[in-house]
Parts: sequence; structure tokens; C-alpha cells
Amino acid sequence: MTNYPQLSRQQNLFVGYYIETDNATEAARRAGYAHLHAHKQAPRLLKKPQIAEAIKFERERLRAVHRVTADRVIEEIAKMAFAEVDPKTGIKGSDKVQALSLLARRFGLLVDKTEITGKDGAPIATITADATPEQAAEAYKNLLQ
Repeated sequence: MTNYPQLSRQQNLFVGYYIETDNATEAARRAGYAHLHAHKQAPRLLKKPQIAEAIKFERERLRAVHRVTADRVIEEIAKMAFAEVDPKTGIKGSDKVQALSLLARRFGLLVDKTEITGKDGAPIATITADATPEQAAEAYKNLLQ
């Protein structure tokens, strides 16, 4: 259990369980918050500045203890991404694809993009502030068609 004096015993338990599970609802349940309302209580707890700060500190502490840095993580992913597929070592093609995808996203080589267009692929219509109320109403009516 974490021990932050500014937090209640239950809040300290929540922080510890959240670090362990990375699931706020589960952490709230384990910390003793009512099971029926844990899904509502969890986001409230995460928004409390003292709890958010404790979680941030605990994550940083764990990263330091286990020497987890962005460089080390990227290095390990790169090893997997560029390793030969070999059943003897347990490296599968799907492992390589996932590792390559993570690297590509990290270095901006693969960007998930959503294109937004108007009706039938046309540009999105815009209405300027100079329109009269009647013109704005007519433009809105046309957008709904």
C-alpha cells in the first residue's frame, strides 16, 4: 500500500491498486469503494489532484526502479521488429508486425488519419458570421438535406 499522508487510507489503497491493475474501476473496488458505484467513483478519484500526483509519482518511481526508459523500450521493440522469424526463439511474424507498427507510429512513419468531408465527399460547407438570420437558417436547412 502506498503511504501518502495527504490521502486517506482508502485513497492510498486506490493508488496502489491502480498502479497494479491500470484499471480505475477495479482499483476502486479493491480499495473498498462500493462495487455498485465503483465505475462512477473511479473517474472522480483520478481527477483529484492529490491522487493524480501520487499516481504520477508512483509510476515515475517504478520506472526508475526497473530502469524503464523510452530509449530502452524502443531498443527492445526494434530488436523484435528486425529479428528473423524463428520458431526456435519464439519470434512469430505477428510479433514482428506489431513491433514494426509500434516503431512506425513512434517515429511518425505510420499515422492514423481520419478525413472529414461533407455530403458525397464534397468540402464541408461553412457559414460566415455575416449571414442574416434568414440566410443562416436556409444554410442550416440545406445542410440537413
